[in-house]
Amino acid sequence: MADSSNTGYAYRTPGGLFWHRLRTHWKETMAVIRSVADWTVLLYMLIPGALLGGRLYYGLWKEPLPQWSGHMIFGVIPVFLLLWLSAGKMFLMIREADVLRKSWFSGPS
Repeated sequence: MADSSNTGYAYRTPGGLFWHRLRTHWKETMAVIRSVADWTVLLYMLIPGALLGGRLYYGLWKEPLPQWSGHMIFGVIPVFLLLWLSAGKMFLMIREADVLRKSWFSGPS
């Protein structure tokens, strides 16, 4: 019978494996961004983006909503957000080899 101890695995918990994979993903993403754009290009995008984003955020708190937003059915907003988010990419941190450690994902038995 197999020993249930976690010896031999680099990550003993699913949380440790998740954080390792998340850090690795962000390192790879930053390496791609650094290879495409240098600081000059990022500066020309970040400063105007921060100013426009800050003004939009300020406007949402201090100015009234547009008139047409009061005539919308409430269900339209969540459906719009769902469609917008589903058009993106869902990033799962589960890989093929993880099926070997079924005890992590099956829960208490």
